[in-house]
Amino acid sequence: MAEDLGRYLRHEPIRARPDALAYRAAKFLRRYWLPVSAAALVIASLSAGLYTASHERAIAERRFSQLRQLSNKIFDLDEDIRDLPFNPGPATSGFGCSGIPGWLAPAALAIWT
Repeated sequence: MAEDLGRYLRHEPIRARPDALAYRAAKFLRRYWLPVSAAALVIASLSAGLYTASHERAIAERRFSQLRQLSNKIFDLDEDIRDLPFNPGPATSGFGCSGIPGWLAPAALAIWT
């Protein structure tokens, strides 16, 4: 009985009570609440960080895919414009795209910027 009283005062499981996992876990948490809380906080922080990183990666991949599709459309448009019969050659307005006629370059620059 004296041993159980000492264990009770130290928040340890006593022997006079049936041994149950929930009882032992409650006593353990009562004794070591600070390290357990710190570990739970670290795990929660890491989980939140991993979720955020995964979410941002998905957004970046989606935006990259959209940019790739837009880029392919622009290249296809440039090839189509190069094949037009009235193409005088490189743009003269400093746009720098060889497939756009000089008279169309300012409009293209206004649309694509």
